[in-house]
Amino acid sequence: MRDLVGNTYMTDIKYTKKKLIRNWWWMDSLQMGSEVPGFVSRYVVSIKEQIAAMISYHVAESVFPKWADTLDKMIESTELRFDPKAFDEIMRNRNSNILANKGGLLGRRSPGSVQENAKTPTGTSSELIQTISIVALIVAAIGYIIYRKRKGMS
Repeated sequence: MRDLVGNTYMTDIKYTKKKLIRNWWWMDSLQMGSEVPGFVSRYVVSIKEQIAAMISYHVAESVFPKWADTLDKMIESTELRFDPKAFDEIMRNRNSNILANKGGLLGRRSPGSVQENAKTPTGTSSELIQTISIVALIVAAIGYIIYRKRKGMS
């Protein structure tokens, strides 16, 4: 891995294994420094019917022992479901921008357009997935910035 300033880092892969979680096979990998130096990253991926799923978390090595059991329980509770209706909706809208489409974060209707909001379905699974993905990306960016600031202080 190479960071933005050109420093090179090697990933230390602790394990990669096939794992049965709630009667479905997943690939599970725990790695040190795979995306951010000094962080533990876990990737759990699977495919079901026409979708692929990935769960990942990244935790500072210093606090990983404290959170490992809780995060393991979260992974063990994972269930992969395929919703054909949601899939069809995503495929129909696949060329739209998740930030600017009618349900995206930047494309929400203004509070004054009550009539339009009343006609717009909300809470679809694709909107939820988009929102969660964007929030996760923002949280990861903030965590990285905090990490870099703390590392610069020591």
